[in-house]
Amino acid sequence: MKAKNILNRISSKGIGLSLPKGFTLIELLIVVAILGILAAAVLVAINPAQKIAAAKNSTVKSDLSAVASAATLFNTDTGINAGCVASYPNNFGVSTPASPASCTTTITFMSAVNDPNGVAYDFEATASCAMTTAAPCTAVSVMGTAFAEGTTVTGVWCWRSATGAITNMAAANYAAGDLLCNP
Repeated sequence: MKAKNILNRISSKGIGLSLPKGFTLIELLIVVAILGILAAAVLVAINPAQKIAAAKNSTVKSDLSAVASAATLFNTDTGINAGCVASYPNNFGVSTPASPASCTTTITFMSAVNDPNGVAYDFEATASCAMTTAAPCTAVSVMGTAFAEGTTVTGVWCWRSATGAITNMAAANYAAGDLLCNP
């Protein structure tokens, strides 16, 4: 009888062969370490800096295409619809000149546009271009920063009215204001 009472007391107090409840601290630390290693591997595989750079380059090329379309429309509209001399704009925010007298409609070119880092795109026109009969703008170019690994500049994207294409120029070949993306 005494043996039976002792066994009942041991099992009722949890001293017996019952299973432990919950996880140990070591088990939890091992799981957290494995999850950390997996998260690091996923970040390396995704390479967010490269994805950001690709997104910024897409934005720049899209913006340059929009500016190029607007410049081409400006050239067409000034020559045909407004009765002015056909001319590309010579900068952002300009309007058709008061001369020649046949210019019946004022057409204003778009305002300056900024790249994803907030820097204005570089707009260049042919030398001594005044958007007049004597000095029409026959060609223009627009440039924007090219990115690699997030914010590192790797040159510029250049659109030329002469080719109608957007190309990449190495940083060594371009300095702002040097007209190396000649119109």
